Amino acid sequence: MRSNWDFWKRWVFPAVMVAALVTTGIWGGTQAAQVRQLRRAQDTAYARSLYELTDNMGNVELGLAKLMIAGSPGVNVALLSDIARRSDGVVQNVSSLPLAQAAAGDLMGFANLVGDYCRSLLEQASRGDPLTFEQIEQLKQLHNNCALINTDLKTISQQSVSFSQMRIDSFFNWESDDLSTKLYEMNQNGPQLPTLIYDGPFSDALTGRTPKGLPTGVIDEEAAKAEVVRFLGLGDAGSLEPLGLCEGNISAYCFNAVNTQGNPVYLQVSRQGGKVIMMMEEVQAQAGTLSVEQCEQIGRDFLKDSGIEPVVSTWTQQYSNMAVINFAACDGDTTLYPDLIKVKVCMDTGAVAALDATSYYMNHAGRSLGTPGIPMDEARALVSMQLDIQREQLCVVPADGGNEKLAWEFMGKFAEETYIIYLSAENGDEIQVFKVINTETGSLTV
Repeated sequence: MRSNWDFWKRWVFPAVMVAALVTTGIWGGTQAAQVRQLRRAQDTAYARSLYELTDNMGNVELGLAKLMIAGSPGVNVALLSDIARRSDGVVQNVSSLPLAQAAAGDLMGFANLVGDYCRSLLEQASRGDPLTFEQIEQLKQLHNNCALINTDLKTISQQSVSFSQMRIDSFFNWESDDLSTKLYEMNQNGPQLPTLIYDGPFSDALTGRTPKGLPTGVIDEEAAKAEVVRFLGLGDAGSLEPLGLCEGNISAYCFNAVNTQGNPVYLQVSRQGGKVIMMMEEVQAQAGTLSVEQCEQIGRDFLKDSGIEPVVSTWTQQYSNMAVINFAACDGDTTLYPDLIKVKVCMDTGAVAALDATSYYMNHAGRSLGTPGIPMDEARALVSMQLDIQREQLCVVPADGGNEKLAWEFMGKFAEETYIIYLSAENGDEIQVFKVINTETGSLTV
């Protein structure tokens, strides 16, 4: 009997304890892994909330800036609704972060103030009544405070934030984590980053349902291949790799190729009419001596050789030693914004590295522009007196449902910022307002 007890004491009990320890260790490791996984998911959710907070506040500032110089009640309704919605988004973003009350309270209060004030103006705008001078002054104050907040929020979002420090139970201690501390200090300094959206007015214009600018007739892949050989100046088609049909706004044959400089190139040739609608070369430009103006002329000559003329340069960007120029077709002195072509030029060699003519071939057709219903001087008188007009012209702009409108374009300054306003040339109604953002790479519009 004693020998059995010795056996259990020497072998069985230690084995059971080892097994229990191993099981406990495995269970503990599993629980630790789950905790780490949950913490990563929580940190990701916090980071997303901070990103959305910055984005929403930036769009609130942008909407307020547009609202101060917009003159149409219809445009005011859209802007006021969007600002109120974005303000609600700010409140939701702040609420989803476990911030100290002292850090979150002022920012939420400001967002609620902006949202409530814009909603109070909605009824007035929906009746067709314009904003009063006093209301514009109040909007200006809200915009200035918003700009201060966005400047600080941009700085905070670019810094490293340790979300692991944040605790739900630190409601009253603004020094409990880095983010609460930074937001609290921001609130003490006063009530914050515009989001770049478009690279030129109407660059994302509606393209319509069927291409208007392509020649009639359908080509096969062999004819498309021959067009690529001609376009790139190749001796033969040996370096071409057909990729088949690409279905998009324009059905096209797609190819990988190697150009005469030995660089890979991707191209699309329209099935209807056999036109190169897109070309992108894999090339890195070095620092060069060509100016943006010289690159514009190179792009204009390139388009002329491709049968696309006349065109006018509308917007430019400059980055990585490349100049990206937005061209639009023109009819006399009238700019046709739906007929947009983008060209990228290397600023060292002057080589054209990319082409996107999709919008041009979708929209370019003979137009009967007619005569404006109101002359330019009458349209100018309808623009907000807040805007110091510096440029004006007649143009065609895209409208809802794939339609187009003849419009007067007015570019000017307000509070050291540049805006572009489009009024219907038929009745003077405000169609669109853009704000121009000057960056190191060029001018952008939002």
